[in-house]
Formats: sequence, C-alpha cells, structure tokens
Amino acid sequence: MSLLILSPKVGYLPCKFLIQIHHAFCNKLHLGNHIFRNNMELMNNLFLELINFVIESVNPIIRLLKSLIHVLETFVYLLEALIYVLKSLIHVLETFVYLLKTLIHVLKSLIHVLETFVYLLKFRVQSLI
Repeated sequence: MSLLILSPKVGYLPCKFLIQIHHAFCNKLHLGNHIFRNNMELMNNLFLELINFVIESVNPIIRLLKSLIHVLETFVYLLEALIYVLKSLIHVLETFVYLLKTLIHVLKSLIHVLETFVYLLKFRVQSLI
C-alpha cells in the first residue's frame, strides 16, 4: 500500500518518505513497548528485591525482639523470686522481733520474780533477827 500526498506542483504522488517515517514510527513504538516491558520487568525485579531486602532486614530485628522479650521475662521472674525471698526475710525478721519481745517479757518477769524472792528473803532475814 502506498501513501499519496497532495503536492501543489505535481498533484498526488506516492511518498516513500512518509512510508519510511511510518515504519520508523512503528518500529520505535514497538521498541518503546519492548523497553517499557523490560522496564516493567526491571521494576518488578527491583520491587521483589526490595521486599526480600526488607524481609531479610526485619527477620534479625524480630529475632532480637524475641530475645529481648525472653530476657525481660527472665528478669521479671527473677524480680518475683527476689520479692518472695524479701517477703520471707521480712517474715523471719518479724518472728525474730516477736521472739526478742517475748524474751524481754520473760526477762522482766524473771527480774520481777527475783525482786520478789529478794524481798521475801529480806523479810525472812529481818524476821529472824
């Protein structure tokens, strides 16, 4: 198929130049589609590489966070154990204080008994004189 062009001097003429431009344009368009397709594939590959990079970057962070959680859970467990030990120590100290108070009370009673005994002995000695 030939393209015809209206020329003011010669009338209608087949124009190989227009045909060449048409073919060149079609070839460029085809090449452009090919380049576009290649660019899309490249962009898809880059996007997939970016996703893989993010996944590979996030996985160590997730492992680190899991380790941190484990450390924190262990720390909480140790704090609970320390609280239990401190409560037990407080209970032992309270018992010790109670025993000291009881000992003080017993000693006061013993002193009172001894004072009474001494008083009775004085009274007995005075009655013998």
